[in-house]
Amino acid sequence: MKNAECGGVMTAISMNLPDELAVQSRSMAKQLGMSRTAFIRQALQHELQRVERQQDEAAIAADLRRLADNRTYISESQAIEAGFNDLPEDDAECWWTTRDD
Repeated sequence: MKNAECGGVMTAISMNLPDELAVQSRSMAKQLGMSRTAFIRQALQHELQRVERQQDEAAIAADLRRLADNRTYISESQAIEAGFNDLPEDDAECWWTTRDD
């Protein structure tokens, strides 16, 4: 069965919820003007995206920690940074500091 909202085939599942969670989800869905099924579907999608984002952030942090211990990376980074402050030897006039007022 196609679902226009998701654009694909839907799989039916059955789940047990604690009574309080069932009441809260029904109430919130009603406040939002949607079915409880749609509300739970959106909540699940939101949570999956949140967990994926956390995993991505943890992977980036781990990569950055590994880079901090990589002597080659540190050396190359320092050389690049030092190059930002290098001025051409023949640029004694400092054209970027003069004003044409």
